[in-house]
Amino acid sequence: YGELVTLTDEKNGISYTATKDEVNASKQAVAATPIGGAFTFPFKYRPQSGIFEPSLSLSGAVGICLSLDKDQISSLSFLVSFGPSSITLNSNNSTATSSTTRSAATTAFTILGQWNKMQLAVSVGIDDNLDNTTDNWQYQSKPWISLGIGASVFSSN
Repeated sequence: YGELVTLTDEKNGISYTATKDEVNASKQAVAATPIGGAFTFPFKYRPQSGIFEPSLSLSGAVGICLSLDKDQISSLSFLVSFGPSSITLNSNNSTATSSTTRSAATTAFTILGQWNKMQLAVSVGIDDNLDNTTDNWQYQSKPWISLGIGASVFSSN
């Protein structure tokens, strides 16, 4: 049957006996799990001009979570999000003559890593000014980058 090992659950005072093959099989990653939640992007980096800008956006996100271990201590998730946001137009980034705020639609793709309950996310997205015919906003449909940290914001449990 193979070499036997004994595992002890010290918290509950229980011992288990299994073969090494059974123990190794139990450590394999579990299948992909659907995941969902909400994202807010407090700032966006615009690589076209090298600036960080504050952002007000709230997006719903869905995706898939790949557990990297049987105990789901570490995982890697891939998400897509959609939602409303606000953008600031001024004479530096559009034809606006004064600073004004417009509504926009935000789409983003995110890779989210988790270890224990701590999360780190990297998002790449685009904003679409909903009234760009007169504004000529220079970032229309151009990519931005945002980083996020969290504590168990997304969970498959």
